[in-house]
Amino acid sequence: MSVLNRSRKSAASVRYRHSYYHAYIENKKSIEFGDLSLYKSVSSHIIGFGFNSTRGDSVNKTVKNAARKPKKQAAPKKSGDFVIKSRHEEYKMYAKVNFYDTVFKLFFKVDENVRKLYESLTSRETRIEDIERITLEEGESFDSQLCNDLGFLVKNAQGKDEFVILTEAQSTWNEEMPYRFLEYAMATFHKYVSMRRHDKFKDHFRLPRPRFYLIYTGGEAPAEKLRFSETYETEETDCDDLDFGIKVMSSEGSDTVPGQYIGVCKLAADLRRNQKDHVQFVNELREECEKKRYGLFVKFIDDHKAEMECEMEQVFKSEQEYSDYMDERDKEKEKELIIELYTEHLISVEGAANKLN
Repeated sequence: MSVLNRSRKSAASVRYRHSYYHAYIENKKSIEFGDLSLYKSVSSHIIGFGFNSTRGDSVNKTVKNAARKPKKQAAPKKSGDFVIKSRHEEYKMYAKVNFYDTVFKLFFKVDENVRKLYESLTSRETRIEDIERITLEEGESFDSQLCNDLGFLVKNAQGKDEFVILTEAQSTWNEEMPYRFLEYAMATFHKYVSMRRHDKFKDHFRLPRPRFYLIYTGGEAPAEKLRFSETYETEETDCDDLDFGIKVMSSEGSDTVPGQYIGVCKLAADLRRNQKDHVQFVNELREECEKKRYGLFVKFIDDHKAEMECEMEQVFKSEQEYSDYMDERDKEKEKELIIELYTEHLISVEGAANKLN
C-alpha cells in the first residue's frame, strides 16, 4: 500500500473515531469505545480517541484495534425487579446501607421498643398485642421503590383500629417531607384496605386516624411542625384543601425513646470519626450510652450485640466501597477531560500522554 493510501486510510479511521467520541460526549450512553476500554492503559486512551499511526511509534501497534466498530453492549444486570443500569446506580444502592437506618430498623424490630415509642409520641398507654406493623416495603405500593422507616397500627379498647402511626428518621433536613408523608399515607392506606380485605367498591368501612412523626438527628430542627399546606403554590384558596401536620422531634434526652435515639446518633457520629473497627465501635457506643443513661439502648446492645456488630461491619464496608468508587469516578472524569482537550487540539499528544500517566 502506498504512503498516500495509508494516510487516507488512517485519516478515515481518525474521523470515524473522532465522530464516535463526540456521539459519546453528547449522549453519555457508554464508556466503551469499540472493544477498547477507556481506562486500560495510556496507549489505549490515546488510540481510542483518534491518535493515528503518523503521530508516534508507541501508538502504532494498537491502531488497528481502535478502528474496530463498537461491540453490542450486554443487557443491564438485574437485582430483583430493579434494573442496575450503571456502576454509579449500583454503588448508590450499595451505599444505602448507613448507620442511622441500621440502628433505627434494628432497634424497632423489638416490639417492646415500638410500644414505648408510641407511648412517648402520644402520652397514651397501650399493649404489645394491640400493635400491628404496617411498614411499607419495596414493591408493595404503586411506586415499587417506595418504603418508609416505620409504620404501625394501634387498636383501642374495643379492638378497633384507632391510629396508624407513620414515623420517619432523617439526618438531613428536607423541605419536601410533607409530600413524602402524603405518599406514605396513600400507600399505607392502600395496604391497610388490602390487609383487612375491604372491597372499596362495595363495603362501607372506616380508616384509622393517621399520625405523622419526623425524628430529626441533624441538630436543631428548623421547625417543630411541618404542614402539607406549606407545599402549595398559593397560600390559601376558597375551598377546603387537603392538609395535615407532621410533628418534628430533634431534642436528645434520656426521658423519651426519640430523645434516646437522637442522642445515640450523635454519639455514634462522634465515634465514627476515629473508630472504623465494627466490634470496637459497638463496645464504645455501649459505654457512651451508659454514661448518658440511655438505658433502652444499653439493653438493646446487650441483647443484640452480635447482630449489631454484623450490621455495622456492612455499614463500614458500604461506606468504604462508595468512597473508593467516588475517587475512581473523579479520576475517570479527569481522563475524559484530557482526551477531549486533545481531540480539540488544545494539548499535544505528549501533553495528553503525560497527564494520563
